Amino acid sequence: MALLNRLGRLFRADLHAVLDQLEEPALVLKEALRDMEAALAAEQARAAALARELTAEQHRARELSAQRAQCDAELTLCLDANNDVLARSVVRRQLLNAERLAASERRRQTLAEKQAELEGSVGTAQRQLDELRQRAALLDSGAEAGEPAHRESTATVTEEAIDIALLRAKQQRGVPCV
Repeated sequence: MALLNRLGRLFRADLHAVLDQLEEPALVLKEALRDMEAALAAEQARAAALARELTAEQHRARELSAQRAQCDAELTLCLDANNDVLARSVVRRQLLNAERLAASERRRQTLAEKQAELEGSVGTAQRQLDELRQRAALLDSGAEAGEPAHRESTATVTEEAIDIALLRAKQQRGVPCV
């Protein structure tokens, strides 16, 4: 039974090696580029949505601050008129407004942290994509020059070519050819 298991693993390994050789590296690289571009676009969309949300939260905080100033003015008016019943209502609104403002500040901080983290992630992804694009450009330029895109150069030098090059080198240096 162990022999059958070993033969099965050997067969699978050979099959995987054959499949790896069948894959065209240029196509795999282009697919990876497309995937990375799509992922980067999604991250950038998330960053843009987060920026809009942060802007909306900042606008809400400005509105709450304006309401606080209005409540302060109303409270002063109520206290000057010695109207405690109305003053209590204004104080209630002030306290609710203060809670909302504090919650808004916490939300803005959380959003700002997420935005900074996402910007770092987008920057890293952009650099990786740029590096991959450069590699793809090198691969494409090698393929255009007629070189295999995924293999080392398989050119061979014959003994005759070596002898001719050696004779030329000796002739250029003035060394007598024997």
